[in-house]
Amino acid sequence: MRWLCVLIACLLCPTLSAQSPARKQDDRISVRLSFGFDQIVAVERFAPLRLEFTSPVHHVVGEVIVTYAQDGSQTMSTRIPVTLAAGIPTPVDVIVCLPHFGTWIDVRVQDEGGRTRFRRRYTIAEADSRGNPEGFVPPALVQRRVTVLAVGLDDLREPAQQWARSLWAPSSPAAFFAESDQTLEFEQSYRVSVMAPERLFASWAAYDGVAAVVAPASAVSSLPERVRRALINWTLRGGELILIIDDASNAWRTWLPDGPAWDV
Repeated sequence: MRWLCVLIACLLCPTLSAQSPARKQDDRISVRLSFGFDQIVAVERFAPLRLEFTSPVHHVVGEVIVTYAQDGSQTMSTRIPVTLAAGIPTPVDVIVCLPHFGTWIDVRVQDEGGRTRFRRRYTIAEADSRGNPEGFVPPALVQRRVTVLAVGLDDLREPAQQWARSLWAPSSPAAFFAESDQTLEFEQSYRVSVMAPERLFASWAAYDGVAAVVAPASAVSSLPERVRRALINWTLRGGELILIIDDASNAWRTWLPDGPAWDV
């Protein structure tokens, strides 16, 4: 009987060894980073960073900690409470303000017990992207607000992509904007980014680096109150909101602030 047990154990060991790396791999949290709008970020301005986490096996409750350099001697850290449900992608939005010389950004997930469950440092300097995971796209850091955000205007998506390819190839977006000047024609100075209404951000600061937002009035009317309020607050702080009046009911007038500046 003893020899039989030893034989069974020997037969099972290779199987267990083969399964162990797979289990270990399944336990790992993964994340996808999306900077700004279509990876374009105006430096020294607030910009959104959307982190989409997936925890394949474990349910994790804790916080996300995002850290990046502000200058040669200081760093900025933001902590966001998070609950990662096993197997369900979880988006986490963070507002960042990247400097001109942005070089790296560190993302960490820490559980309630203070244990680090995920940590990765990404190189965002265009000149040195070594060590970044496959599929990571660093942001294009530009010197001025160049993004025109088109909300819910899906018909513009393909023309906008063709426009960008024709203007920027073979240079990178960052190199193009670094070399361009203020005398360029409109179509050479701006980038159109199309975003579905349900993916908009609920913080006015997310739009700080945007040159203008163009949206059908009906799309803005259907936004959650918090998201619509963020757009209005951004506009009150100097942002430019261009409404396409496609709603004959004039329901859009109910959420525009009073005053002559909002007359249409």
